[in-house]
Amino acid sequence: MDLGLDSVTAVILDAGGQRVDRFQAPQSHDGYEYLHQRLRRAVEQQGASGILVGMEPTNYYWKQMGAYLK
Repeated sequence: MDLGLDSVTAVILDAGGQRVDRFQAPQSHDGYEYLHQRLRRAVEQQGASGILVGMEPTNYYWKQMGAYLK
């Protein structure tokens, strides 16, 4: 994930490193809800057991995202 002031850009990779999805969401509670829905959908479509999230520790935005995902 690339976290910015106004938006979050997410790229979802499968276990082999192939891109499955790419999207943007607003840097807001609604955007985080949208992100969560897209992540859950990817898990279901891929038959994955979970998600490993990687993000650049940009400013304080990573703390907000980390707290939400936790």
